[in-house]
Amino acid sequence: MIKRGLIVPPGATEKPTKTVTDLLEDFTRSVLGPENRHKSNNMGREHLYKYLPATQAELPDRRMSDSYDTAIIPLGTDMSMREKYMTFHKTIRIGRLLEDLDIFAVTLCYRHILNPKQPSNVSISPYSIVTACVDQIDISHVPLRHDADIRLRGHVTWVGKSSLEATMEVDQIDEKTNAWNTVTNARFVMVSRDPMNKGSAIVNQLLPETEGEKALFRKGEENKERRTQMQTTSLFRKPPSEQERLIIHDQFLRTIDWKSMSFKTRIKPANSVWMADAKLKNMIICHPEVHDSICHKQFV
Repeated sequence: MIKRGLIVPPGATEKPTKTVTDLLEDFTRSVLGPENRHKSNNMGREHLYKYLPATQAELPDRRMSDSYDTAIIPLGTDMSMREKYMTFHKTIRIGRLLEDLDIFAVTLCYRHILNPKQPSNVSISPYSIVTACVDQIDISHVPLRHDADIRLRGHVTWVGKSSLEATMEVDQIDEKTNAWNTVTNARFVMVSRDPMNKGSAIVNQLLPETEGEKALFRKGEENKERRTQMQTTSLFRKPPSEQERLIIHDQFLRTIDWKSMSFKTRIKPANSVWMADAKLKNMIICHPEVHDSICHKQFV
């Protein structure tokens, strides 16, 4: 079991009432509006610029509990949902779960934002929240079951000026004990953009109160510094270090045919695979979701 890194508000229900489908519906409605949900994200949003704040001082401070939310993937009771998430090995499709986490992280950021400049009769948010990176995902060695409910829950744990860190956990219920076991922890970095997604947009500051919240916020600061350090040492900005160059050259020397002394003749070291042989051009995975309803088989 993975150790939890969330601050659960007092009185929070153990079993959510919202599903991931409800989350997607709420997200679409709050960003695009009911009349524009099938159109491009940028259509009819220019008028929302006037509702964006110029500084963080115009926005009230927010707490971690303000963004806390939870949702359920009802695999235990909804057969159509189960088929959508199940692999041919009768485990969970991780890619589909990552999609849910991405949407969930976006909704947590929208819950964090409280904008007094937006009138109550304007239901469409002037903010566009996009995913900057998946900073970290810890997955338990215990595989997720395809026939038991999955719970998502999380909240915002760090905020900069226009960037937010959303920390989430994935739990699955043990039907024998009726207890929720945490099987995945995830941390997504999100960025707040203007209505047309052309520039950054300022969001509310995060005010940690308890010692646990302050520890999470400090961890968020450390994560930001780590990402900044990684950017400064990226190959797009700096050449390999002397140690890295020596490692690359040593690997090259171990593949040389010293008899021919030619770049064209190479020797593969023991327990190695050529990079060209590891290339995968195309692969189609047939999951139960795409089975034929009559023959109950997958056809490609």
